[in-house]
Amino acid sequence: MKEAKKGFTRSEDGVKLHYEYIPAKGDGPTLVLCNGILCINNYWVYLMEHFKDRCPILTWDYRGHGMSELPADFEDSTVTHHAKDLKAVMDAAEIDEPAVLLGFSMGVQAVFEFYRHWPERVKALIPISGGVAKPFNLKVGSEILEKPLKAVFSAFSKLSPLLAPPLNLFLVSPLNMPVGWMVGVDRHRAKKKDMIPYFHHIKDMNKAFGFKALEKMNEHSCEDLLDKVDVPTLIVIGDSDGMTPPHHPPEVQKNIRDSELFVVPHGNHTAIIENPEAINFRIELFLRDRLEFNEPVVRR
Repeated sequence: MKEAKKGFTRSEDGVKLHYEYIPAKGDGPTLVLCNGILCINNYWVYLMEHFKDRCPILTWDYRGHGMSELPADFEDSTVTHHAKDLKAVMDAAEIDEPAVLLGFSMGVQAVFEFYRHWPERVKALIPISGGVAKPFNLKVGSEILEKPLKAVFSAFSKLSPLLAPPLNLFLVSPLNMPVGWMVGVDRHRAKKKDMIPYFHHIKDMNKAFGFKALEKMNEHSCEDLLDKVDVPTLIVIGDSDGMTPPHHPPEVQKNIRDSELFVVPHGNHTAIIENPEAINFRIELFLRDRLEFNEPVVRR
């Protein structure tokens, strides 16, 4: 069994990246977890608990997120940069065998972009609650707002010294959860304790970088890659996801030849913490059926 590793490595362009590798006694495939934008690994807590001791797990922070360093140039916050950073942390963690890449929200774009460059390092893909192309365009249903949104994010990035104080007050106020309910969080099943780390992380982030990262996220697409994906793929989406239109995941599934689709009943964008049991066991079935994963659950 490999030793646990927790620390920093450098990206291709020199940005310091934080990662943590958690080994396992079992022989399950390595699970590499890719967060959503503006997120740390708080959305993975239930999945990590379910698979720990059976599958090695790698978590990491995108550049400008969590404990990773800000890039000198905020333009270097593209999904392609995130994919290259993922290679750097996998190298640092000495993950030599092909791994299962799981992406949440924007992490979906990151894992597909990684597959574009290094398909030989991917054993399977599990995109969760996200699309493969320009998420704000998907939500609107057209490209009509792409240029205005780019201008808004760019302006917000420049105005961040003025915007940050009121935004930070909101992020630690009692209003954070109600606003979350309005934008795709299930008020009955998403626990406050699971959301608070997300709000606090955004509060602590460099806001100019955050707005620039949102801008860059909506410039990225992997739609051209789908028919070239040649590993087992499990697409997970909530049937009430307010960020990813319900028609998009079936279209993705249709274009990936060796793929499956799991729709979480009553699932919102944060289905991964709203109904973790359903998602965790569906992923386990996928790993058992497609990757011969047979490690028993260790009950405590």
